[in-house]
Amino acid sequence: MDLTLILTEECNLRCTYCYQKTFRRNELPVDVGVAAVRAALGHVQAHPGTSLAVTYFGGEPLLRAEAMFQIQHAALELARGAGALLTAKVPTNGLLLTEPIVERAGEGRLYVNRRQRADVPVRCPAQE
Repeated sequence: MDLTLILTEECNLRCTYCYQKTFRRNELPVDVGVAAVRAALGHVQAHPGTSLAVTYFGGEPLLRAEAMFQIQHAALELARGAGALLTAKVPTNGLLLTEPIVERAGEGRLYVNRRQRADVPVRCPAQE
């Protein structure tokens, strides 16, 4: 089962190819994210042989890195308690990747996928 959690619609870039033309300040509360994981794991438990794949998405999900790590920590505990297989990934433009974030992602079994079109250089609007 796939579960996509949209942590925020905010982004730190304004790429011309982006499908998101407006950026609202909506944020997924941690408790709502954990509740969604709990519900998804209930489905996984009811269907033996299935697993849960969580994607932390956005805007730019690393703008809410702390919330993401809190949800992921809870998800791992819930999955362990349910005896379920859990995978997780976060697509990112990479501008907010730091060594501590990469380390925490590894500790939390969270795959980081840097997304970028090959023909479009990544630039931070604040630097332009």
